[in-house]
Amino acid sequence: MKKTSVGAFLVLVVAVLAVGGNGNSSPITPSRSLILSPSGQTTASPSSSVSPSDPATAISSTQTSSGGNVKWTLTVSPSTETVPAGSNCKFSITPTGSNSLTGVRVQISSDISPKTAQTPDLRQPLYDTGINSGSIGLYGTTGKGSKGTYTITATAKGIQYPIVGQTQTASATLIVN
Repeated sequence: MKKTSVGAFLVLVVAVLAVGGNGNSSPITPSRSLILSPSGQTTASPSSSVSPSDPATAISSTQTSSGGNVKWTLTVSPSTETVPAGSNCKFSITPTGSNSLTGVRVQISSDISPKTAQTPDLRQPLYDTGINSGSIGLYGTTGKGSKGTYTITATAKGIQYPIVGQTQTASATLIVN
């Protein structure tokens, strides 16, 4: 299967070289200094140079990232909140990370457990925000019969490079008297 991908890529490169990078039908002489690896990346020898006007720029190197090693966290505060039955509660959910991640988008969802007929309601349980963009408020309303201890769980999922698909989870406790 990988052979097919590389083969299709090579056919595309050959087609671009045959037609010309600028759309003309004049042939382009391929450079021997560009080497296509099986992974689809290109490398240039130290003595070669590729200028922006060079049609060989249709072949570009691929940038890779160690997205799995990017560090960011999610916090919920306060860690415990006690409220009387029939009142409101508020938790702050904050995604943080290094300065290089500032503004990178995450989607935050929240849930409460255990689920019963009297479980407090959470408003705005799904929210998009940026890392290091401050806290978002998670508001809840308790009913008169909501007495008990509940776990609020927030999950943030990366929806923008370089953290796409990465998740962080944090929780807090809600005690309703």
